[in-house]
Amino acid sequence: MKRFIYAAVAALAFAAGATAQDYECSFEAGDYKAVSTFDTWADSPFRTGQLTGQAKVIDNPHRDDINGTGRVLAFHRSQWGSHLYGARVDLATPLPFADTPRYLHVMIHKPTRGKAALVVLGKRSAWAGQSPETVQLVTPSLNEIEGGKWCDAVFMVRGNTNAEVHSFVIAPDTERNPASQGSYTALIDNIVLNDDPTPRGATEPYQVAFDTDATVKGGTPPLSSVAFTSPDGAGGKLMLSTSPLAAYQYISLRPLASAKPGDRVTLDIRGGGAGFACNVYADWDNDGMFSTTAADGTGTQCDEFAASTPSLVPDSAGAGCTMSFAVPEYVKPGNYRLRLKIMNVLSSRAEPLDPTDVDTAAGGRIIDCLVNVHAETVNAGFVARMCDVSSIDGGLAPSEAKWGEDLRFNLRMDSDYHLTGLEVKHGHDLAGPQHVNGNQQWSIDVINVTEDGQMAIPAEMVDGDVSVTILFTNK
Repeated sequence: MKRFIYAAVAALAFAAGATAQDYECSFEAGDYKAVSTFDTWADSPFRTGQLTGQAKVIDNPHRDDINGTGRVLAFHRSQWGSHLYGARVDLATPLPFADTPRYLHVMIHKPTRGKAALVVLGKRSAWAGQSPETVQLVTPSLNEIEGGKWCDAVFMVRGNTNAEVHSFVIAPDTERNPASQGSYTALIDNIVLNDDPTPRGATEPYQVAFDTDATVKGGTPPLSSVAFTSPDGAGGKLMLSTSPLAAYQYISLRPLASAKPGDRVTLDIRGGGAGFACNVYADWDNDGMFSTTAADGTGTQCDEFAASTPSLVPDSAGAGCTMSFAVPEYVKPGNYRLRLKIMNVLSSRAEPLDPTDVDTAAGGRIIDCLVNVHAETVNAGFVARMCDVSSIDGGLAPSEAKWGEDLRFNLRMDSDYHLTGLEVKHGHDLAGPQHVNGNQQWSIDVINVTEDGQMAIPAEMVDGDVSVTILFTNK
């Protein structure tokens, strides 16, 4: 199967900072209704009344450059509570849940290293008798929190749009047994809900050494398009805008290349001119940076310096310039950052091998995109209630699928329920964070379908592992 993606850079370029903040809580400003404690364990002594939880807004004892606010929430983590015993912050005004992932950021200062947890309490607005203390979501932090310093814990929040959030409960430690590891005081501050999964204070991944809003100078743009092809038949074509020409662009909508470990990806570069060269870098360990030499200190070129061509002059037939790189065998399935560095070879301002810098005044530019590294077959799973899912031949529901091909199955709804659609979560590491250093690993799409029978998840959604949730209502 051959698939090509045509993307206009101007429409798809990543716009940094374009996130909307739906909720902010500062204990200095008093943006909350009340603070207390909560434990999800029904028999917890803090639920039965045998013990009284300790949570109080105090002066910040650890003011620094990371968190300089004057007031913070102090919470005593007790050996008598469960792993999910935490500080409870009641919202002044309930928030609606979103059915797409959002991110809650919480600044935490604690003596131990490890992940925190978030418990969301709330109720359905239409259910007058439901308690606002009903647990709506329990989720660990996406990142590990360092001990002894202020760190931003990030939690993915997603839920039923018919429910409202009334309280956030922050459990500072999910990895140490409270009964055996004793108690301590954790500090909590600056709670923010937005669309950005990047922890506050984190080093910006994939840095460039110039203003990302800069435009390219130096006359005619050296490129008009870049097309990617690989042995699996998939590929993408990047159509480059000419005015204004951004010095840095990140095409993040979807991967423009895909391949299996060991495959070779070919780039067909059109519109190149004399005096311009191109380097290609690939972040194969997803650590947010491109390495050009091996970590052993020998200066040996490493796999992340993927390819280079000294000239972008079209060939004699005018067919453009071709270069290629191989995906190392050790790379695990995932979406990885690629960087194309277009540079003027006559300029001496920027080091040729430096993946972060070009001379924009001489026509240099940097373009980032994604490559999907995948296996021959992918895992398939189903969340199926009030229905029966089977293979096309009537056997068990499919547990795997061919990458890049339709996933077909049979679906029969129970007689009292009506099919409303299929929610498809697809990509890599479906149980992990959606973004790793800004590289999207999985997506969620909804297929609108109301009649059961033979179903097909389209090939473009079988771009990695697939989890299908059957959506329904009562008849």
